[in-house]
Amino acid sequence: RFLHLESKDIEMIGFLRKTSLMVLFALISHSAAAQPHDWRSGLTQSPPITVPFEMDYQLRNERSLPVHFSIQGPLGNGAVQTQSRALPEGNNYEARFLTADGALLEYLSVSSGTIATTTPDEAHRAVFNVIDQFVYPSIDFPPTAEVLGGRIADFKGNPAIEFMAIRSEPDQAVIVARIVGVVAPNGRDFVFFVQQTLRDRMGIGSPDEMSMTYAGGVAQSVTFIAYRAADGITMVPF
Repeated sequence: RFLHLESKDIEMIGFLRKTSLMVLFALISHSAAAQPHDWRSGLTQSPPITVPFEMDYQLRNERSLPVHFSIQGPLGNGAVQTQSRALPEGNNYEARFLTADGALLEYLSVSSGTIATTTPDEAHRAVFNVIDQFVYPSIDFPPTAEVLGGRIADFKGNPAIEFMAIRSEPDQAVIVARIVGVVAPNGRDFVFFVQQTLRDRMGIGSPDEMSMTYAGGVAQSVTFIAYRAADGITMVPF
């Protein structure tokens, strides 16, 4: 096996179930918009904001990160509301993207951890194992969900796995889940993004559009900054 998770990592991933499902399904009872939300226009009107996960984040939240990184997300404007928060435990970050009148469009969680790999092929297998065994089960899609599967991706030269599934049940909004695991340049640390998008409300027509939305673009923006040295204290720039 190429998968290696310490107990703290398993607890971190397990926390996804408690946060994403409670937030997401509490809000999708809102009536669907008559017309799909124009997220392309919303993105052009919403300037990006950089969210760093470095020493300041660790001090404010009293937690230690295995890797320092940053992401970018839309600040929000009249067309879309962005509600986000950094967390002291579990996920590193969560964000909700809503219409101007408060209807949920997308939910995103970001988490980080460590795996043991030595080659890009091992990294791909390890990331897929984590998605398959921990992350995808944490969103609690039913057995009837359509699993589109995973594919190898490249995010700014870093190996990654992109995995998608669709939840479609009678009298419920159709939800597309996109899970992305990106491996840092040291081949050991990773960042996971769990995106849940209301397909019809966002007017998503193909899986490829999932990487372009408010939540999808955050994963595309990840930048790795530094990793922990062998002493577990010193941060070494990439």
